[in-house]
Amino acid sequence: MSLALIENRVALRGYPAPKDFDMDMARLFEKGRRWFEEGSKDYGRILILQRLYQGLTSSSAAATALARTAGQNFASIPAGPGFAKPLHSAGSTSQDAVTTYRIQNKDRTFTDEITFKGMTYKSGDYVHLMNPNDASRPIIGQVFKLWIPDGGTPGERGIAVCWYFRPEQLMIREQTFHPPHRPFWEHEVFKTGHFADHAMEDIIEKVGCQFMTRHIRGRPKPPMWYPNWPLYVCDSRYNDRDRVFVRIKNWNSCIPDELRKADFMPILPYERTVMPRKVDSPFLHGVKGPGGLMEEDELRRKSKRAAERTAKSSALPALDVTSSAEAGVKTEVAPAVGAATTEVKPPADRSLTVAAGGRAALGGDPTIEMLPEDTIKHFDRDPRTGEILWFSGPPIQRINPEAFRPQHSLEYLAFLAKKKAAVEKERARREEEDEMDTDMEGEEEDDGQGGPRKKRLRSDSSQETRPNAPPTLLDTLSRQYQPAPAST
Repeated sequence: MSLALIENRVALRGYPAPKDFDMDMARLFEKGRRWFEEGSKDYGRILILQRLYQGLTSSSAAATALARTAGQNFASIPAGPGFAKPLHSAGSTSQDAVTTYRIQNKDRTFTDEITFKGMTYKSGDYVHLMNPNDASRPIIGQVFKLWIPDGGTPGERGIAVCWYFRPEQLMIREQTFHPPHRPFWEHEVFKTGHFADHAMEDIIEKVGCQFMTRHIRGRPKPPMWYPNWPLYVCDSRYNDRDRVFVRIKNWNSCIPDELRKADFMPILPYERTVMPRKVDSPFLHGVKGPGGLMEEDELRRKSKRAAERTAKSSALPALDVTSSAEAGVKTEVAPAVGAATTEVKPPADRSLTVAAGGRAALGGDPTIEMLPEDTIKHFDRDPRTGEILWFSGPPIQRINPEAFRPQHSLEYLAFLAKKKAAVEKERARREEEDEMDTDMEGEEEDDGQGGPRKKRLRSDSSQETRPNAPPTLLDTLSRQYQPAPAST
């Protein structure tokens, strides 16, 4: 799929309906998003082109607003995460007042689902949205409500989403304030209390976001997520006012109300627990963004206040309350009574040198070349060391124990089939004979000479087709007790 191929097909009038043209353009944009790396300049250009196309092919109101929103990447909101401020808050202006702390329900009608560009969106879906500040880093949000404005233009629709902030990876803009040594999970995002209204044209694509407790045990089932979709993991909330992270304990409080009683985002389980890789703060690599690193004095003050609040609320005097500056999350650690200390063994050395028998087996001074980072990022890595996982042989196919149970030979199975067919045939023949015997019935009729009525035997058509059939017991008795004809 390419733009030249689509243009050629348009010139030849090869699209029977506008829907077919729209589907090809959607495939083209998806190919561009998967080809370029997220965060790159080319990736951002693909998203801007897609947002422009969706505005031009949507309602007249969305097309009219394109000239006004050209300076904000054609997004329907003036500011994104890290720049936006809550409505009616102190210091907010018309250029950055975007979010609210609760979903608005005035002058709008809520609906269960909306279909846009061939994709159906419902409450609970995670999406990429156009970021007015950085097109290469789309906004991550969860759909809470879908609405149609009262008295709006035909075709005008929107969604109310909850924003998720992310500490972008290396050389990408940041959206949070955190301690310098705060590690992050790979592709980790943080739930916030910011809700924003977006036009349907702001939606770039569907994505997946898992809570940490399920992310380590499996991947979401379709249609909530497919393997070629972006996938994020969430473990904590981020409070941008206090600039603190709080680990989420009740995950039901993070999803829409109507989904809390159901099994939200079921998973295809792994055979074992798989922990994601940890990455450092991007600010340690000189990245600039709307977020930043917290000063050490501010970090100590926040840690001390958090420890004092936890100590006052705790009823256990022996509870050791600490605040992990490294993890940036408030934690409570209770000493185990009588717990035995176990020595943690270091992981086995699985390097190629050891597998080959050591340096002596390789000639004393082998030349070792390291794989470049551009190659390593396409393969699975060890979550603890970050090294690429390699194996000395192909994966061993798991044996199904059911396949090794004793089984009959083909000759014996054929013998059983023939025997069963013969038994069924003999049974059918006997049932047919029994039916002919029971169907025969006698009828009395007048002989026409005023004599007594005599009994005439009648059989069904099947009996008439058997002239040489042996007499039955009923035939013998009827002949023996038949009365003599009357004398004249």
